[in-house]
Order: sequence, then C-alpha cells, then structure tokens
Amino acid sequence: MELERAKKKRQALDAMKLRENRTQLDSWRTPAVHPRYRASYSSIYPNEEEETTGTFGVRVFVCIALFACFVAADQKSIDIPGYSTKGLLNAIERKMDVNGLPSSFLKEFDLSSIL
Repeated sequence: MELERAKKKRQALDAMKLRENRTQLDSWRTPAVHPRYRASYSSIYPNEEEETTGTFGVRVFVCIALFACFVAADQKSIDIPGYSTKGLLNAIERKMDVNGLPSSFLKEFDLSSIL
C-alpha cells in the first residue's frame, strides 16, 4: 500500500516537473516579461512560429509503396500491359540523350565536376 502511494507521489512529482520544464521552454521564446503578465502577453502577441507541414513523409511513403509494388511484381513475374520489371530496369539504366535538352537546363545541372 505504501509502495503504491509512493509510486503515485513520484508520478505526480514527475508530471509537475515535466509541466515546469515545458513552461520554461515556452517562456524562453517570449521577451523579458514579468511572470504575472506572461499569459496576457502571449494572448496579445501569438507565437510567431507557425508549424509548417511538409510533404516529406508522404513522399517517402509513396516511394516505399512503389518500390514494394515493384518488388512484388518482380517476384511474382507480373507484367502490367505494356510494362514489365525488366523493361523498367532497362529504362532506368538507359543513358539519356542530353543533346535535345536546352542549354540553360544543362548549365544549371552541370555535373562534370563530380563525374
């Protein structure tokens, strides 16, 4: 019984410390404002940092899903009409003809220094 009580006290103390740490981390973003007025300051001047949502996770998921479909099609020898895994591999490995591209594109993506 005392162990449970001590455990609950410890959890409450840990939760309180966690809340204090969070408020301290949030307070470093605001300028030097007296703690009494910090809440009103944050209501008047909202946090300037807006969380931007990126599409990196979605793109990674799509790439992994496409790769998994490619591997499954290769393992089961499934041919999509007009496409096959061997044809896709050949298209990937084929050297691209850069003579038809505009010169501005070639200057922007010049890889001769690393090749």
